[in-house]
Amino acid sequence: MIKLTSLLKEITEAKQVGDLYHFTPLSSLRNILGTRVLFTNEEGQISTSVRANMDVDVLKKFGDDPIVRFMLDGNKISNKYKIRPFAYGVNDSGSDYIEDLGEEQIVTDGKNFPFFPYLKRIDIFLNQKETINPKILELLTKANIAHKVYNGTPASNTPYSQPKDGNPEDINIKSIPKKAMYKKEELYYPNMKTTKIKVYATPKIYNHYKENGFLDGNEGMLAGISLDYPNHYLLMGIAAYGDHREWVNHNGEKINYKEIPIPMSDDPSWKQKFSKVVPPVPSYSIPDIYYLMPKDEVV
Repeated sequence: MIKLTSLLKEITEAKQVGDLYHFTPLSSLRNILGTRVLFTNEEGQISTSVRANMDVDVLKKFGDDPIVRFMLDGNKISNKYKIRPFAYGVNDSGSDYIEDLGEEQIVTDGKNFPFFPYLKRIDIFLNQKETINPKILELLTKANIAHKVYNGTPASNTPYSQPKDGNPEDINIKSIPKKAMYKKEELYYPNMKTTKIKVYATPKIYNHYKENGFLDGNEGMLAGISLDYPNHYLLMGIAAYGDHREWVNHNGEKINYKEIPIPMSDDPSWKQKFSKVVPPVPSYSIPDIYYLMPKDEVV
């Protein structure tokens, strides 16, 4: 039997989280609103911070996108989810180190996080030369989501104020299309930067490239670079295809990859658009996973 004092202690602790902040590039906002979830990070959890003014330089390394800050009700989240502190990083030499970044992970164990019931507001931070698509602001206004656009970064001296705080009960979620709104270039790696990497599926394919002299001249495979997976490249794949069970780099060395579900794979609209861009693609051949390739193994 649970003692009353223990139960009261657990309830009290669950109410003392305060506000949590999730940071992401502005280019991710449209699909986050459309899919209604925040996607998990490399640990399979949801990255947040207790620091509203967190340094976002790490986000800027992935491009010059404006930064979006989601303000979430941590107290309300803690009634349903476990929240734990987390500190991890990689220094300039590439070795691991521990640093207090004020990060609090929402523990979902690989499941994406439906954030709308906990959303209080959304703030957008622009540099001087950056602009924002008016349709984004129109979407936020129509959905009755409290928001504001700032010049500078969360760490600058820009005052944090808004006449009306957000209230999850006030958000008109029905006004937001219930699917991701993919552009053609986002079909493979939405909300990501892309690059070319030289990796090969199975030694057989690797040897084919080598024997035919394509290895050095090949431009490489298109891969995604995601803020949620800073130590990996992402390749699109199909879980049922057994010949992708082994990958090697351009030196022929085996890569210890992971597989994660593609967030868009359950969206009929995405499947339809993807099949038109890459015809003909049988329904069973629609990609459904990302291969996570460790950057230090791709070389």
